[in-house]
Amino acid sequence: LPLPMSTHLHMGNRLHDLETVVGTCNRILGSPIPPTFSRMTSRLLCLYLLVLPFALLGFSSSVSPAAVVLTSTLTAYVLCGIDEIGVELEHPFPIMPMQHMSAAA
Repeated sequence: LPLPMSTHLHMGNRLHDLETVVGTCNRILGSPIPPTFSRMTSRLLCLYLLVLPFALLGFSSSVSPAAVVLTSTLTAYVLCGIDEIGVELEHPFPIMPMQHMSAAA
């Protein structure tokens, strides 16, 4: 079936948009994040978690050591989880099942 010229132009514009998006994704994939960023945030996180129990104990004499340990552990768990999410977001393409998604389409 012959398609009208306006449909061909519209399809050409959509293909151009798709190529632009693919090019942008390739640039994002090819631009590395300096490892200094990850190292510095991890070092600051370790320093914060190292100082946190001493700060909690010095904050008030009525705080029990068990509460300090519990609070420090919970804080470390949450902040290390956020740090790990940040590390995973730096390189999203190996995580995503792109081969499986494209085979299903």
